[in-house]
Amino acid sequence: GAALMTHSDDKGALLPPLISPMQIRVIVIKGKSVESHSQVDNFVQKLQAIAIQNNVRLEVDDEPTSPGKRFVECDRAGVPIRIDVGANDVERGSVTVSLRCSGPDNLPWLQPLAGKAGKFVCNLQDLEQGAGMSNLVFSVHRAMFIDAQRRMHTNVIDSSDGNAMLDALSHSKGASELGASKSFIAPFCNMDGKA
Repeated sequence: GAALMTHSDDKGALLPPLISPMQIRVIVIKGKSVESHSQVDNFVQKLQAIAIQNNVRLEVDDEPTSPGKRFVECDRAGVPIRIDVGANDVERGSVTVSLRCSGPDNLPWLQPLAGKAGKFVCNLQDLEQGAGMSNLVFSVHRAMFIDAQRRMHTNVIDSSDGNAMLDALSHSKGASELGASKSFIAPFCNMDGKA
């Protein structure tokens, strides 16, 4: 419950990769020609083999519904990493990686797509080399942890002596100005008035 409350957003649930039942979902976007279908299938099989080698939980979505519907379903399911594979990706030897968190900054091979927040491009070779796919999973997990820590520190007001809380409340117009997500750390006094 705490993980869902910490990481979920307007798109739906979001679980950190290390506790998510499915770490990566591959959305298969097949072209119109039969030849491109087999090329995409072979490419996806390579991704599956990489996932097995890296102990990554990967699921392939090749349903005949539109990619947009499958993207939304992936978000609702809380899958932290989505990889889109189509005929153009196969030709380039790369994939589009979509994340619902800020991108990891320690993977230079994960290149941001211009004007697309949370979308990156990477070569299949980068996922294959070493532990590329597991590095992606761990890096996304770490980025989510850092984001959660930043939000916590931004939204908690330390009022160990009680004055900071009184000061913050007296200089605001209530919870709407402070922000609904703000919390206070305040001392507890027992019935004798001792902290």
